[in-house]
Amino acid sequence: MMNCRKHGLLFFLVLFSASVSAQDLITVFIDKHGKDDNLDIVTIGKKMIDRICRMSSETPELQDAIKGLENICIVSSKDADMNVEYYDSVLQLLTKKDFKELFSINEENEQMAISVKESKGAVKELVMLSNKNTGFNLIFISGEINIETLAKYADNLNIKDFTDFHTTEHKK
Repeated sequence: MMNCRKHGLLFFLVLFSASVSAQDLITVFIDKHGKDDNLDIVTIGKKMIDRICRMSSETPELQDAIKGLENICIVSSKDADMNVEYYDSVLQLLTKKDFKELFSINEENEQMAISVKESKGAVKELVMLSNKNTGFNLIFISGEINIETLAKYADNLNIKDFTDFHTTEHKK
């Protein structure tokens, strides 16, 4: 009986430490800054992503781009006084969480970074981060991510920043 309790406690500790280490970037960021009234947070979960995928039968590019996604979270702010702090905070988290930078711009009026985290050769987390005159934006995507497909869909929508990233990556 005592041996079962020891094993149960050990199992609980292993599960707890795994869940803490698996805490995603957004959760840590929101824990730190979520009390700030100037943050707008939108989360799209797996059920909604699946529903969008089913409803987009006439847009196969969109279906291909989102079919393996688990979660999309968008955090934004227009508070110019806090945006630099938010941006720097996310950059620190990206380093701590072992993200690989794919692309970045660091100019006077514009900062932008795109980073990924891979597992077994596949992209599992994608972070698009920007701080411009128009505001701070953090987009976090998790799941089975096909960057090529997302970039092609972004090309179809003429999204300048993501298209520039896509084009830059292919020129390397």
